[in-house]
Amino acid sequence: MTTPEGRQTQLKVLHIITRMEEGGAPRVLLALLDGLDPETFIQEVATGKAPQAWDITGELKKRGVPYHTVSSMVRRPAPIQDTAALLSLWSLMRRGAYDIIHTHTSKGGFLGRLAAKAAGHARTIYAPHGTVFTGYFPAWQTRMFILAEKLAAGWCERIITLSHAEVREFLERGIGEEARFRVVPNGIDIEKLIAQRDREGVRAALGWSERDLVIVSVGRLEPVKGHLTLLTAAPRIIESVSGSPADAVVRFLIVGDGTMKERLALEAERLGISDRVHFTGHRYDAGALLSAGDLFAMPSLNEGMGLAVVEAMACGLPVAASRVGGIPEVVEDGVTGVLVPPNDADALAAACSGLLLDPAARERMGAEGERRARARYDIYTMIQNTAAVYRELMEGAS
Repeated sequence: MTTPEGRQTQLKVLHIITRMEEGGAPRVLLALLDGLDPETFIQEVATGKAPQAWDITGELKKRGVPYHTVSSMVRRPAPIQDTAALLSLWSLMRRGAYDIIHTHTSKGGFLGRLAAKAAGHARTIYAPHGTVFTGYFPAWQTRMFILAEKLAAGWCERIITLSHAEVREFLERGIGEEARFRVVPNGIDIEKLIAQRDREGVRAALGWSERDLVIVSVGRLEPVKGHLTLLTAAPRIIESVSGSPADAVVRFLIVGDGTMKERLALEAERLGISDRVHFTGHRYDAGALLSAGDLFAMPSLNEGMGLAVVEAMACGLPVAASRVGGIPEVVEDGVTGVLVPPNDADALAAACSGLLLDPAARERMGAEGERRARARYDIYTMIQNTAAVYRELMEGAS
């Protein structure tokens, strides 16, 4: 930013996020911390405590980013802790002389916006990174979240969504005014991802041959990600492909960690496919693991956009995914992959089997997906678009 006299000024930004743990929203925040010009933007982070096994606040330390741990900020509704977190955030804002408050995720977004309003901040942004209206909570709890979102929508000047579908969902539920929304899709560092490719090395380490047909799925092992649907579909996929001329062995590479890990392993055993399914746990080499695959599966029940889908497309994989949230804006049905209804194992099995049995379609869709990822979802575009929202607020646009 420059003053009317032409001098360069720095803007102080406070990011508020519920937890710094492995997942889409924290990864996007790290990209902003890395990519926004430090000559223009001074950035700090306020975050709750993540479980030790998933905690990535060490990434903030590595970057030398000042951060404030708000131990009382937790995901679940907790009136006493929420009040304490609210007071901590309000106090931080009063001391920090921040130009912009950028809140991330549902809980951090609500408490952060309320604290900003109480502290008198006029430039507040909310980035939900998807919605929690489907696939996360019981109906009564979802209604409470919707009411909270309606109330908090008036406490910020901009709401950054990942897709136009997300904007429509907010507006259809009576949350916010259209003029407040800005669509900024997530981006990835495509060249860094591609540099990790190691198809032969990954397959050799797993004892898999080049003839094997590998379905990769990357994401937190939580109910909303739909991994149970993929496992239910797996025996049908294996049976469909087993009679093919190549007589290929179908394998499943499931990347990620979460509360469903043990249940998913037990389900694979119950279905008699444990020898075909490999759980990697949390990994940082997504490019290498994706390169080992022939097809990417995203069976989510709800997805703001699907950052892992973009990564898979950038690595040249066709996609079989649920038609939910912002995924249809990323995956063009029949062009870069196949879209199916959520929680439909039969449809997912048919989509995956059809692609595995059609190498030409896989190659065509993979190439088009890589082109689309490069054209639309580069990380630098995301950073520039976010900076543009910051400038818009600083210039007083309504």
